[in-house]
Amino acid sequence: MTGRGVRVAGIGGALGKSMQIAAAAKRKHEAGELPEAERLYRQALAAEPTSAGVARALGGLLIDAKRFADAAEVLGAAASRPTADAETRALLGRCLVAMGRINEAASALTAALAQDASSLTARTWLAKCRSLSHRPEEAIALLTPMLGRHPRDATLRAVLGQALMILGKHDEAIRRLEEVVALRPDAAGYTDLAGACRTCGRLDEAERHYARALELGPGNVIALAGRADVLISVRRVEEATAQLEGALDRGPANAAVAVTYARVAKSPEQRARAIGACARALAEAAPSPGHRSSVRFALGGLREAEGDFDGAFAEFRAANEEYPRAFNAALYERAMDEILSVFHAAALPALPRATNRDQLPVFIVGMPRSGTSLAEQIIASHPRAFGAGELGDMHAIAASLGERAAAGKPPPPERRYPGCVRTLTPEVLERHAGAQLERLRRLGGSAARVTDKMPHNFMHLGLIDLLFPGARVIHCTRDPRDTLLSCYTTPFNQMHSYSNSLADLAAAYRVNVKMMRHLTPIVRVPVLEFPYERVVADPGPWARTLIEFTGLGWDERCLRFHEHARVVPTASIDQVRRPVYNSSVGRWKRFERHLGELIAGLDGLI
Repeated sequence: MTGRGVRVAGIGGALGKSMQIAAAAKRKHEAGELPEAERLYRQALAAEPTSAGVARALGGLLIDAKRFADAAEVLGAAASRPTADAETRALLGRCLVAMGRINEAASALTAALAQDASSLTARTWLAKCRSLSHRPEEAIALLTPMLGRHPRDATLRAVLGQALMILGKHDEAIRRLEEVVALRPDAAGYTDLAGACRTCGRLDEAERHYARALELGPGNVIALAGRADVLISVRRVEEATAQLEGALDRGPANAAVAVTYARVAKSPEQRARAIGACARALAEAAPSPGHRSSVRFALGGLREAEGDFDGAFAEFRAANEEYPRAFNAALYERAMDEILSVFHAAALPALPRATNRDQLPVFIVGMPRSGTSLAEQIIASHPRAFGAGELGDMHAIAASLGERAAAGKPPPPERRYPGCVRTLTPEVLERHAGAQLERLRRLGGSAARVTDKMPHNFMHLGLIDLLFPGARVIHCTRDPRDTLLSCYTTPFNQMHSYSNSLADLAAAYRVNVKMMRHLTPIVRVPVLEFPYERVVADPGPWARTLIEFTGLGWDERCLRFHEHARVVPTASIDQVRRPVYNSSVGRWKRFERHLGELIAGLDGLI
C-alpha cells in the first residue's frame, strides 16, 4: 500500500520498455507526483495493454486523486479480461462503491472474493456494500476474521466501526474507530469517530474530534456539518447557523451541510435558501442512497413547513424509495410468535426468574415516534433519575442466552433464544441481570432510576420480567396514523427498515399491538400506559403520574423538562427541547390523500 492507501505492487510482469516506464511511474507515484506518474502509467499501459499490474497501479493513482470514474474505466477494462485477477476486480469494486453504484460494486467484489477469499480489499469494500444495503451483520462477519491478520489496517477498522454503529453496538464501534485514528490520524478518521460519539451523546468528545478533523482538513464539510449538528444539540444554534451559512457561501452545495442547515432554517428566507441548497446537492449526484435519502427527507420537512403537503409527501416517498424494501413482514411476525410461544400465561410462572428486586431500571417501550423521548425527558429531569437513551442491551442479552450458529447452521429452536429460556437457571439469569445493573449504574452514577427507551424492547417484555423483577415498564401509545407517518418521514437507520414502506409500517404496528396485548396482562412487572394525545393535552397530571409510577418523589423540574440540559441523541431532540405542544396531533390529516395503503393496513386498529 502507498501512503495514500492504494496498492501499486504487481507491475513487475510488464516486459521490456513497458516495465522500465512502469517502474519510473511507480517512483513518481510514491513521491506524490501524480500527474507525471499518470502520464507514465498510461504510456506503459499503451505499450503493454494486457498488463494487469500496470492497470491496477494506474487505477490506484486515479483513486488517490478521487477520479473514481476514470479509475473505474481503466480497472473495468482490465477486469473484463478472462485472466483478470482478484485484486483488479477488488479495486474496481472499491471505485464503484465510491461512485454509489452499490449493486455493481457488490458483483465485482463478490467475484474477487470467489477468486481469493483472503483479499482484504475485496472483503473490506464488500462489507461497505453490505452496510449500505441494510445488511450490517454480514459486513461484520466479513471483517471480524481479518482483524488478527491485519492488525494495522485502518480502513478495515473504519468500515467495521461503521457497520457496528448501524447495528447499534456503539461502544465496540467507538473502540474500533479510536484504533483507526491511532493508526491513521487523518480528517476522515476523526470525522467518523466524532459522528459515533455524537450518536452516543458524548458531545464533548464529538466536538473535540470534529475540531481535530477540521484542523487536519479545513475543507472537510462533513466535519463542519457534524460540528454544527453538535452545536445545535447543545443549544448553540446561532453559532451553528453562522457556520453553515458560511459553508454555503464558500463552496458548492454539499448534502451534509444542506441537511444540517435545513434543521435550523426557520424563517421563509432561510427555508428558501435551504431548499436551494438541497436541490443543488441532489443535482450533484450524492454518492450513496443514504446521502440522497437524507436530502430528500430534509426537503420534505422544508416543504411541509411551507404548507406544500403534496410536495412534501413526494419528497418523503422519494427518500424512502432510495432503499430497497428489506423488511420481511411474515418473517418478523413469525419471530414474534416464537417469543409469544415461550412467554404465555400458562408458562410464565414456571419459567426461571432472577432473585434481585433492584428498582433501578425503567424501560420505556412502544413504536418509535410514539412519545418515548417525551416520557424519558420528563423522568430524566428528576434529580434522582438518569436517561440513558436507546440502549441495545436487551437485544444483546437475548442473543447471548442461546447457542450461536456453527458453520452457518443455526442451533435447534430449544437451544437458541427464546426457546432456550425454558432450560435456563435462576443463577444464569441473575448473572446477566447483575452485569446489566452494573452497566446502568456506571451510566447513571448515583441515580435511583435509569431509563432505557429502546422502543423495540416491547418484544423483550417477557425477558425483562425474568431478569429484573423490580423493574418498571412504560408503554407509550399514540394514534397509529400519526406514529407511523412520523416514522415514514423520519430518516431512521437501516435497523428500522419497515419505516421505508407504508404497508410494512402497518404490518410492524400490528405485531407491536399483538405483542403488547399478549404480554402486558401476564407479566409481573408493573406496566404503565402513557397515551401521547392525553399527555400533551394535560401534561401536569401525567407528569405526576409518571414520576409516581417510577417510585420517585415529585419534583417541579419534571414539568420544565424542556429546560433540562441532557443530550437527546435521537430523532426527537428538537421536540423535547420545547415545552409540551400538540401541533403534531392529527398531523396525518395533512397527508390523508397519500395514506390509503397505511390506513387500510390499520383496519380494525383505528
